[in-house]
Parts: sequence; structure tokens; C-alpha cells
Amino acid sequence: MNRWIKLATIPALAFGLTACFDGSSGGGAAQADEPLEKVAFGEFVEGIFANPNPNREPEQVNNKEFVFNDQANDQAFDSLL
Repeated sequence: MNRWIKLATIPALAFGLTACFDGSSGGGAAQADEPLEKVAFGEFVEGIFANPNPNREPEQVNNKEFVFNDQANDQAFDSLL
């Protein structure tokens, strides 16, 4: 009888642990109810290049949706690089 209790405990523990996790890694990603900030890609990159300080904080991009306003312009990003 004691063996059956131990065997029944393992699946119960496994099920209990899976209930603790929602399957997403989190990591500060935008939640479904948070609106994304629309950012022009060219302006974003120019802003990064304008601050060459190697000790600055990394830019957060999780809540941003990059828009490309000059898709038909072949030279649109020439000024960036």
C-alpha cells in the first residue's frame, strides 16, 4: 500500500509544479494588453548612433513596433551607416 501512495504522489507533484508556470519565459516581454509603441526605425537607429557612450544602458525594444516609412526608397538607410 505504501508503494502505491508513493507512485501516486509523483504524478500529483508533477501536475502541481506545472500549474506554477504559465509556459512563457516572461523576460519583460510586452503583455497582450499593453499597447506597442510605434517607432520609426531610422529615428531609433540615429538616436542610438548619436549617443556613442559605451557605458550607457541598453535600449529596450520589447514594447516597440518598428515602422519603416521609406520602404520604397532604396537609399532610405544610407544615412544611417
